[in-house]
Amino acid sequence: MNAFTIPKDRIGDSRLAEALRRETAGEVLFSPGDRGRYATDASIYQMEPVGVLVPRTVADVEAAMSLCRAEGIPVLPAAAAPANAARR
Repeated sequence: MNAFTIPKDRIGDSRLAEALRRETAGEVLFSPGDRGRYATDASIYQMEPVGVLVPRTVADVEAAMSLCRAEGIPVLPAAAAPANAARR
């Protein structure tokens, strides 16, 4: 198991989604369609995320990092790049 191995029962974890909605002002994207859009980055590699948070503030990032650390969920920050912008 490596740092990016996520147990299948955590993909789309509604408990984590609710905690993010409660603790942040960001956009919480945990539906299968949302996760599918963020599963690849225009390369051949694909990894379905547990979910996606589009933070609005630095406090959102801090809260998300804290929640994910407590839950053992790896975090992969994604910058606003052209490949990411095309997903929206």
